[in-house]
Amino acid sequence: TDGSVISFKKTADETLPNWGPVAGMRRVKAIIERDVILPIKEREIYKKFNVSIPKGLLLYGPPGCGKTFIVKRIAHLLQFKFVEVTPSTIASTFVHGTQEKIKTLFEEAKKQRPCLLFIDELEAFVPNRDRNDLSFHYQAEVNEFLVQLNDAHLNGVFVVGATNHLNLIDDAVKRPGRFDLKIFIGPPDIEARIEAFKSCLKNRPHKITKWLYLGEETENYTFAEITFVVEQTAREVSQKRKEHIDLNDLMKVIVKTPAEFNKQQQQL
Repeated sequence: TDGSVISFKKTADETLPNWGPVAGMRRVKAIIERDVILPIKEREIYKKFNVSIPKGLLLYGPPGCGKTFIVKRIAHLLQFKFVEVTPSTIASTFVHGTQEKIKTLFEEAKKQRPCLLFIDELEAFVPNRDRNDLSFHYQAEVNEFLVQLNDAHLNGVFVVGATNHLNLIDDAVKRPGRFDLKIFIGPPDIEARIEAFKSCLKNRPHKITKWLYLGEETENYTFAEITFVVEQTAREVSQKRKEHIDLNDLMKVIVKTPAEFNKQQQQL
C-alpha cells in the first residue's frame, strides 16, 4: 500500500515547509521534508512515481536535543491532530496492561485522523523481547503493538516514536515496514545553539554580543544543557547583585559544566 489514506488539504497560499522556531538542524529538516512532509502534502505527484510514505518515523538520540519539539512542528506543518503518549501519562493504564488497551490507544487516534500519534520513550512500550527479565504480558503487548502499527497508516494515523535508548527497543519494531524512517537527533548545531542562547537570554538583562563565540564554545551541548547554563548564570549573577549577564559570566558556568554527550556515544 502507498499510504494514500493519509492526506493533506492544500491551501491557495501553500508554501514550502516553515519550521518556525526550530533553528538549525538543516540535515534533519531536509530528510523529514523529503521523506515525510512533501510526500504527504504532494501526494498525487509522489504517487505517480510510486513513492510511499513511511509507516512510522523513529527519532533517537540523547535527551534534551529537541525530539519532542521537532515532532510537534511536524504535526503543525502537516495540519494533523497531535496526540502524545508517554509511559508516565498512561502508567495506570499500561501497568500490567493487555493487548486490548494498546488496541484502544490506536483506535482513539484513528477517531482524530488525520492524526500524528507521538509515542515518547518508545522503549518502555516495546522493549526487546529477547531480554530474559521480560514478563509474558510485555511480550504479548509488543506483538499487539506491531499489529496496530502495521495498519495505522491505513487508518490515517502517522506514528512517530522517540527514544534515548535505541538498543532497548525490540528489533521487530525497528525493521523496515514498521518504523521505516529512523533519524538520529543529536545535540544542536552551531546555528541552533546560538538561537537557544538568544532565546534563553531574551528576557534577562545581558550584554552579550559575541553569539558566534558562544556557539563555538558549546559544541555537543544539548538544548537542556544550554538552558541550564543560562539559568545557573542568572542565579550566580543575581547573587552577586550584578546589573547584567556578560560573556565572562556565561563562560565561567560553561567551563564548570561540560557537555555530557560526545560523538562516540551515538547509537548506530
